[in-house]
Amino acid sequence: MTSAKQLFDLQQLDLMLNECRSRIDSVESHLNDRSHVDNLEFEIACLTESLDELRTNYAEQDIHNQKIQEKLQEEETKLYSGAIKNLRELEAIGKEAEALKEQSQAVDERLMEDMESIEALQSKLLSLEGELGDSEKQRQIDQVELGEELSQLARRVKELESQRKSMASTIQPADLNRYEHLRSAKGGQAIAKVERGLCRGCLMALPTHQLQRVRSGRETVLCSSCGRILFVS
Repeated sequence: MTSAKQLFDLQQLDLMLNECRSRIDSVESHLNDRSHVDNLEFEIACLTESLDELRTNYAEQDIHNQKIQEKLQEEETKLYSGAIKNLRELEAIGKEAEALKEQSQAVDERLMEDMESIEALQSKLLSLEGELGDSEKQRQIDQVELGEELSQLARRVKELESQRKSMASTIQPADLNRYEHLRSAKGGQAIAKVERGLCRGCLMALPTHQLQRVRSGRETVLCSSCGRILFVS
């Protein structure tokens, strides 16, 4: 007959195996996860594109303003040269000069706004590039450290699997099948320890007669509440 202690020890091995495999999955997921770096690269690309557009627009507006200034200078030369004597013509030139000044002022204001936007984007871009650099350095460190942890975990899993195979060979096939079935049905915990008259699997108190049967160790006893195999250490 297979003892509850044998099954409990097997379960402890299985729990350690599950923990190692879960950690391996977690480490591999972390190593393969480039989402933070990819998001930063995407944001940097978008900001760079926006910055290029702003700079292009700024340059175009600046050229436009230079042309306005040149035109304004021409009009003011006409206005103050004394060559034109006709009052109506002088008045028209004066109005044109005022309109050009207003246009130039409006363009100047837009240029100042664009420059502020350019400086803000440059600052944000610099910050993101620094964050990207730090993230890439951290990924390189993780690749080394977590890569070593993966190697250690793989060796540990191999050792535990060898121990499990050896231990499982000492358990009767029928008992092993029942254990595997219960382990699958009970979230990995087929065997429950009994402490202070309680099943640690479901925390329910055991009837006195059931507790006596478990303590005798002469048979396999299932918890009447959760159905797990009971074990007294």
